[in-house]
Amino acid sequence: MAAWQCGFIVMPVAGIVRIHGRMIDLLPGDGDNEPETSFDQAELVPNYWEGIDNTHLQMLANSLLPRAPSWSDAATMYGDEKTDHIQIWDDSVHVRLDCRNVNAALLAAVVAAARDAHCCIVLCEGGRILSPVLECVSDALQASAASRFVRNPRQFLASADRLV
Repeated sequence: MAAWQCGFIVMPVAGIVRIHGRMIDLLPGDGDNEPETSFDQAELVPNYWEGIDNTHLQMLANSLLPRAPSWSDAATMYGDEKTDHIQIWDDSVHVRLDCRNVNAALLAAVVAAARDAHCCIVLCEGGRILSPVLECVSDALQASAASRFVRNPRQFLASADRLV
């Protein structure tokens, strides 16, 4: 993911409840309580989408972004890897938005589709789980490392340099 992209995962609430016994605020993994740490769906063992159809999200992605070449036979990809991009897998739906020029219509459509599909939004940056409410997701997007990078790359890189 590019420094100017904010990533999140659309995840079914029913899958989270099935795996964890209740709705949680933060997905377990290396990103726990660390907002700057990248949350990687591949690190998770459970399949939150097991038994849940994500066809409606694939149709939405197809209506919003052009189909893109996929580097995996197991995934269908839409958009451009360097700007706005959606990856549809059997066990996950990944979304990356370009914070240099946020596509507000795309963001609103994805959040509405997540809400209609009884899904939540999991931030790749830390694994925090958000309700599919546009204002909530927009606020998280504006507070993301990608947005901070876009606003002031030099300051962002200087502060990241101190963390290493």
